[in-house]
Amino acid sequence: MNRTAKKGAPPGTGSTDGAFEGGTLEGVSKRYAIPEPTASGPAWSGKRRELPEYTPVMIAWPKTRADQESALRDWYCIAAQIARIHGANLRLLAVLWQFVHFGKGPYLGAAWPTNETLAQRAGCVSEKTIKNDLNAYRQLGLIVSEEVRWPGNRYPTRLLRLAVPREMASGGMQVFLPQSDFEREHSVPPQTPNCPTGQREHCVPGQGEHSVPPTVEETVEERPPLAPSLPKRGAA
Repeated sequence: MNRTAKKGAPPGTGSTDGAFEGGTLEGVSKRYAIPEPTASGPAWSGKRRELPEYTPVMIAWPKTRADQESALRDWYCIAAQIARIHGANLRLLAVLWQFVHFGKGPYLGAAWPTNETLAQRAGCVSEKTIKNDLNAYRQLGLIVSEEVRWPGNRYPTRLLRLAVPREMASGGMQVFLPQSDFEREHSVPPQTPNCPTGQREHCVPGQGEHSVPPTVEETVEERPPLAPSLPKRGAA
């Protein structure tokens, strides 16, 4: 598919050669390219930002829970960067992942919170704000919505399914995935006057006289790291 940007088109539209063809994040390159907003677009003074319209490709979720959670983290990383590049708000992304259903069945990877619930979780904003955020994510190809009827329910329920835009092809902006699940500093807090034993991990913060006795004989230098170092994703 090749789409040529028209004169006066919103920023971010243009050639989409080399579109993302897969429906799953597994085995896909850790670097994507999506069109970057151009500086030649029309001035948006006093107007709502116009977003490019991308084609969503729904995620083909893996079978195991661990792989499903890994795919969700990858989706969030991609979606947050795409939303930031095009000026969409990130508040809804920060809470939407909490409602994603895992397991088996036709609703795997779907979420069905109400706008009211999302508005409360996203900082007690208005439902209109949530509707605007959802419309922006749909336009950017990050979610797909559909309606289903649960047995015995009179009204349909809205499902939100996660997706990635097909137009993650050659362009001026790179989208990256993290190289590992997480990294944590292994430093130990310095000694404080409130800790008479000199071992900060055995004291209640701010209450040195109520220090907790150690259960094993160890020193600060001998303590094991807080978490083992994880191999980089994709490493043998």
